[in-house]
Amino acid sequence: MKYKKKTPARKNDLFVESSQEDKEHEEGHLIELLTNLSVRICSSDYHLPCREGHSHCYDVSYICYFFIDKSGHIFPCRDGGNVFDCTSFDCNMRYKCLKSYCIPWIYVCDGKWDCPNGEDEHFPEICGKNKNCEGMFKCQFSDVYSKLSCIPLMKVCDKEFDCPSRNDELLCEINEVECPSNCLCLGLAIDCKFFQETPMDFHPFWLVSISGTPQDPRSLIEALCQKPCHILFLHLPGNNFEKICSIEFPKLAMLLNLRNNLIQALKNTCFANHSHLKTLNLDTNKIAKISSKSFYNLPNLVFLNLTGNDLTVFPASFIVHSSNFKILSVNLMTFADISIKIFDTFQPHIIEVTDYHICCIKPGNATCTAEIPWHISCSNLLPSQVMTIFYIVMSSCILVFNIASILLHAITFKSQKTFVLTVFSIHVSDLVCIVYVSIVWISSLVFADTFFGKETWWKSSVPCFTAFGFCLWFAFLSQVMLLFFCISRLMVVVHPMATKFKRKKFVLKTIAAIYFLSFVVTLIIVLLMISISRSLPLNLCLPFVDPTKQVVLIKVLAWLMNTQTVIAIIIPILHVVLVYNVFRSQKSVQKANSAPESNIGLVVQLVLITVSIILCWLPANIIYITVMFLETYPIEMVIRSSVGIMPINSVFNPFILIVFGLRRYLKEN
Repeated sequence: MKYKKKTPARKNDLFVESSQEDKEHEEGHLIELLTNLSVRICSSDYHLPCREGHSHCYDVSYICYFFIDKSGHIFPCRDGGNVFDCTSFDCNMRYKCLKSYCIPWIYVCDGKWDCPNGEDEHFPEICGKNKNCEGMFKCQFSDVYSKLSCIPLMKVCDKEFDCPSRNDELLCEINEVECPSNCLCLGLAIDCKFFQETPMDFHPFWLVSISGTPQDPRSLIEALCQKPCHILFLHLPGNNFEKICSIEFPKLAMLLNLRNNLIQALKNTCFANHSHLKTLNLDTNKIAKISSKSFYNLPNLVFLNLTGNDLTVFPASFIVHSSNFKILSVNLMTFADISIKIFDTFQPHIIEVTDYHICCIKPGNATCTAEIPWHISCSNLLPSQVMTIFYIVMSSCILVFNIASILLHAITFKSQKTFVLTVFSIHVSDLVCIVYVSIVWISSLVFADTFFGKETWWKSSVPCFTAFGFCLWFAFLSQVMLLFFCISRLMVVVHPMATKFKRKKFVLKTIAAIYFLSFVVTLIIVLLMISISRSLPLNLCLPFVDPTKQVVLIKVLAWLMNTQTVIAIIIPILHVVLVYNVFRSQKSVQKANSAPESNIGLVVQLVLITVSIILCWLPANIIYITVMFLETYPIEMVIRSSVGIMPINSVFNPFILIVFGLRRYLKEN
């Protein structure tokens, strides 16, 4: 390394001001003193005179050693006689000035030149802003000295103060502490396994780690801090502790590790008023409940680890007055209930979590490690207020129109018993749809803006599986009953006198069988779904859509619902055959010279029912099959097609039956 020579800021007093001839003479004389014992004028064999003719002598260990005493004079020779001709001198455990004498390490980077050319203050790797004293001991800051100093490791705990702040001799009595059995001691750290309750002095240690102890946690902490407690890092893993909230942990502790114990609950102010605590590790315990203000007034707390516990509920205000908090780790847990006010009292910078629901309420600038699935919007159960209103209106219309149609057709029951029974069965299947739609919109209103915090609970709850079952039952019933309705009308036209579809008992038994069998099949599928996944993949509890692509049963149901597509094709064909036979019968009536009835109303009714079936069933089934082959898709499209279009059939069909039933009633009366 090259050094740029500068004029020292203060006058260098190592050499007396004399002529060049005198200096050469003095240096030559110093060499003679070191090589010629006959010139020695000091009484001891291991001392040398400072200058020729001087009575002051110095020990040979001070050869080429520059030191300033308390009075500010050069020691041991005030004229610097001991630091001549030091170009090739080897400095042992001292700093070597360039081609010159040796200085103590505490003079390096102390803010003033001590080497002739000032190189002791011009080492960027030592005196720079990031001075790290690599391979040496770094002296501590003090009020007197504005810069840190570096000393050799051999100078630490040598019973001499080498650092300006004297921290090189701090806690050196640790070497005098006897390390107990089952413990490993290293410097200021002690690590004990299967520690027994024996008299032990822990006060010199800064880091204490104890695991596998049978002691009660309170008695253990009391044993650790019998004297003034210097413990800064306390590790107590694997000790089977269950209750720790009433324990007074060391006040100076900056790290508290209680992982892998049996802690079950954290009460109010369980950890409170620890002004130095920065890291608190509670992972892999049995914590199932955290109260509000469990972590209270921890102003320097930076990191809290709750990973791998049994928490299912995340309350609000569980961390209060922790202004420096930065990292919250809650991995390997799934929360059924998360308060939307959880982050009102603290603002983490990083949230380490596997449950993505917490990411829905994270503070704006915080980083959340869980990735929110593409099909989750962190919104309410129904994604918009418009859709909520639509659901309410839809369920109301289904209820009103179907009950109105039932009452209207009940008037004509005596004259058209089998027809009215079939109409009743269709309306009852439509009322099944109301149950599903009502469960969804009522739940959406109840949850309001808190749904994403309770989504996990909702998808595994009784209401959601109930909605799943009623939606599936409606899907079975609606298609079978409409098919039965079309077949019965066709058979009455084709075989007006011999068909069983005009017999009340046959129709009742057939309808009862359809309802019973469809209910049993639905119940089996619901129970099978509960046993397989215990949670539905979609918030709307639909039995035909699985964005996660993990539930095989839902794939089977989606393919099974293609029967709606088949029936949506069969029904129009039956209607065409029905119309054909109606007109054929009409021609026979004309030949008998009877006045035929107009069939325009019947044709219009059949056309409207056919159109509503095609428009409501085909798009939904096409979407169900298509999304099974797509990685991502617009989830709102699925919602609208499934629960926005499909129930329209339950409104439109009873409305048609009301209009034409009322027309017929008025005509007959």
